[in-house]
Amino acid sequence: MKKKGLRLVYVEWEDSHGCSSSWEFLDQCNPSVTICQSVGWLIHEDKVCKVLVPHLLPSNGNIRAQGCGDMTIPASAVRRLVDLKLPSLKSAIR
Repeated sequence: MKKKGLRLVYVEWEDSHGCSSSWEFLDQCNPSVTICQSVGWLIHEDKVCKVLVPHLLPSNGNIRAQGCGDMTIPASAVRRLVDLKLPSLKSAIR
């Protein structure tokens, strides 16, 4: 895995929520989904899922590439995926 070949993306995706802690009347059910937003390096993408990693340690010859905080999102839950671009290092440092 080389950072240069990975895409930095913003993903908007649907997730479940709830799990009441007590008994509730069924006729008072208020169904909905939660809309989540995530940003990270897209290290895997196929018809089943997408895997984002927000923290990377690229390989440098002495160590293999590593990631921390990986999250797998079902492809069917993705509402929007947008490629992001980092500013050049010179313009980011002021």
